[in-house]
Amino acid sequence: MTTKNRRSVIPARRTAPGSPERLAVLTAICERIADGALTEDAARAEGITAKCVRDWVREDPALGALYARAREDAADALAEQALRIALKSTGRTCQQDRLKVDTLKWLAARRRPREYGDKMQLTDTEDRPLVVTWVTEDRRRTAG
Repeated sequence: MTTKNRRSVIPARRTAPGSPERLAVLTAICERIADGALTEDAARAEGITAKCVRDWVREDPALGALYARAREDAADALAEQALRIALKSTGRTCQQDRLKVDTLKWLAARRRPREYGDKMQLTDTEDRPLVVTWVTEDRRRTAG
């Protein structure tokens, strides 16, 4: 199986699910993804296609968890990249930079909505929703 792209033809690696080689390749890809690389670029650097990565992740739950964690960790790299672009922005580049920053913020919010999302959710220390109880004067007198 091969995948054509504009630059070259990359053969998909055929390795057995759960093999050490597959784990090593996907670990390297996940490290690149966690640093903010796109899946396609990270896969190409390791000599496989992005489709192959997605297939491996679907086949093996352990690899799926590794990949999901890397994509979540990428949110920090994306947020830092957005800040870097915003700090370097000039009057001439502000419109293009705004589009880049907004795109990076949107993606970071999708990858880690709890930290970078717009919706605020109040929870207790154990991640349960807060419960508010109103205490009236009548209840205070009987309790005390």
